[in-house]
Amino acid sequence: MAGSIRGITIEINGDTTGLNNALKDVNSSVRSTQSELKTLNRDLKFNPDSFTLASQKADVLTKTVDSLKNKLGTLRDAQSQVDRQFKDGKIGADQYRAFQREVVETNSKLRNYQEQLKSVQSTTSGLNGAVNRIKDSFSQLKNASSGGNELSSSFKGSGQVQMKRVSLLEIWGTLLKGLLSGRL
Repeated sequence: MAGSIRGITIEINGDTTGLNNALKDVNSSVRSTQSELKTLNRDLKFNPDSFTLASQKADVLTKTVDSLKNKLGTLRDAQSQVDRQFKDGKIGADQYRAFQREVVETNSKLRNYQEQLKSVQSTTSGLNGAVNRIKDSFSQLKNASSGGNELSSSFKGSGQVQMKRVSLLEIWGTLLKGLLSGRL
């Protein structure tokens, strides 16, 4: 879209430059993060429960949101200059409309990526909670199984201890399935 806003000259920090040049680095950063985001989304289709991929997606989305905020800030800073240039007849109506579309498009993309970031952050926090519950369950199972070993010395040859271990393993399996399916 930035290619259609050629010919607009703005002043940023006392330096007069073309709007395209002012947005060049920001647009490059946005394209780079969007490319990486596409790759992560493709990988997440094949492995949707990957905490590592979800965490990477959150990082990339954060970078994308920051880049889009910078771009929107630059566009908003340039807004008054573009308005003045349009009123003075220095730029045409097509350039002015292209600039307005760029502002609206950037704002829309920013909101979209912010919503995606919130969604990914809630997913990763949910996965984090599941991992913590699994760790707690492992330590409980370990404590219960070590108690079963002490019990086995007092009930030599008894099948009760073996039944207790099987029961704990069945409970653990059910608990793990529930955690992974999101029911617990």
